[in-house]
Amino acid sequence: KPFFLYLAFGAGHSPHHVPKELIDAYEPVFEKGWDATRADRLARQQAMGLVPGTTRLPPRNPGVPVWDDLPDEERRLYVRFQAAFAAMITHTDREIGRMIDTLERIGALTNTIFVVMSDNGASQEGSHAGTLHQGRYFERAPMTLAQSIDKIDEIGETQWFNNYPLGWAMAGNTPCKFYKQNTHGGGVRDPLVVHWPAGLAADSAGSLRHQFHHVSDLTPTILDVVAAPLPATVNGIAQMPLHGTPMTYTFHEPDAPTRKVVQHFEMLGHRGIVADGWKAVTLHDARTLIDDDRWELYHLDDDFSETVDLAERHPDVLRSLVERWWEEAAKYKVLPVDERAGGGTRKRRPVRASWTLWPGLERVPSDSAPQLQNTSHIITAHVTVPSGGCEGALITDGDRWGGYAMFVQDGVPCFHYHFPLERHEVRGVDALTPGDHTITWTLTKLDRVSGQGQLQVDGVVVGTVEIPRIIRGWMPFGGMNLGCDNGAPVATTYESPFPFTGTLDRVEVQLIGHDPGPDRTAEHRAEMGKQ
Repeated sequence: KPFFLYLAFGAGHSPHHVPKELIDAYEPVFEKGWDATRADRLARQQAMGLVPGTTRLPPRNPGVPVWDDLPDEERRLYVRFQAAFAAMITHTDREIGRMIDTLERIGALTNTIFVVMSDNGASQEGSHAGTLHQGRYFERAPMTLAQSIDKIDEIGETQWFNNYPLGWAMAGNTPCKFYKQNTHGGGVRDPLVVHWPAGLAADSAGSLRHQFHHVSDLTPTILDVVAAPLPATVNGIAQMPLHGTPMTYTFHEPDAPTRKVVQHFEMLGHRGIVADGWKAVTLHDARTLIDDDRWELYHLDDDFSETVDLAERHPDVLRSLVERWWEEAAKYKVLPVDERAGGGTRKRRPVRASWTLWPGLERVPSDSAPQLQNTSHIITAHVTVPSGGCEGALITDGDRWGGYAMFVQDGVPCFHYHFPLERHEVRGVDALTPGDHTITWTLTKLDRVSGQGQLQVDGVVVGTVEIPRIIRGWMPFGGMNLGCDNGAPVATTYESPFPFTGTLDRVEVQLIGHDPGPDRTAEHRAEMGKQ
């Protein structure tokens, strides 16, 4: 029976959690540093035919130091960060191998189209020095080098949200420049592997294809292979035309010219377009309007790594590509371009200020949950306590790396507030009596970064806590839950899922800040780390 499986691993996205022995094995590989690694990778790419022999390394990305100029203790830390990333990729590769073994065991490997690809270039969210807790970086309260070095042997363990430094991201994007989030090659060039013994020539194993294509071409390719038309309607709703160009011709015509006529890019105001062997691209400054961006021009047929800007030499080519970008952007609903990244130049839409949440909500993505970052707010849970008492989570958002949790433990109401690596908890003194109760948490923002928390039961204060740093923009991936805490628990005194054993009627959330909503810069940095 035909089947389709989309298997989306978290690797190699941060955090890089992996067995210690795999990390140890990679340390010797990266002790030479990111500059030597970058040069070696280009040489290997050229020898394998992955990139043209004329490809040159672009200048180092801004702010990336020379490896040999770094102190020994910093180099040791940075090697460990990168070794954890590489170990995670190896660990993932083993899991892909388990799938291949299974397909082979059930006799399905030969006629299964197996596609492996990545989604963007290497991450710039690790900052210049890497990080043991990316949430601290997003919240603009990064760990110091000394703190990271002190915990170096814990890199890769699940209590941390680790990511590598910019220098390794630069090396990871060899031979291209810049990073994930950008529309230069370092952001959008990715590997693609296709395996299909029954449909490809026997001598094609291990062969390369160099035609330019985009992720939007995968669906048309698979539909073309299985001869399945795209339905015009689904449940009576007309479907938009299929985007993309089938790559099927490359299976049997390895040297054929690309049939991909044009491809646009846009990310956070960074823009790009590839057509007829040329590429026009911008590096957007979020503090300015996109009309002020400077367009660069590269001839990809001769300049894979985008090192020679031809904008001044070929203004007519550039002008034509820019005009074409606007046409493609309008056609594919890119407009209006949102250049607000990191603060931006437009006003934000009003923030919703109140919610009534009902039991049964689980794993609601944090982006869709009440946005409590950077603002005063009130959370009120309406519960009924049975005669034998009760316990369990009432509402949680986040996971072990940050967030909040309102819960009952040993019959006592509690609230746990977790700014990354800074935990604060309020616990009532007396157990809840049988019957109906309201449990209320109020966070009052005191200044730009700090706040005070107060826990009440039936309108009576049972505890307060000073919070030197409130969460301003970042929430982890765990999501919001009512009546339980799925995933890695927010608090440390219970184990997930910690279901509430009383009756939870509803939870009401109210923003009471003067200017509610997450801090724009912190929120942007956090959102980019989730991509």
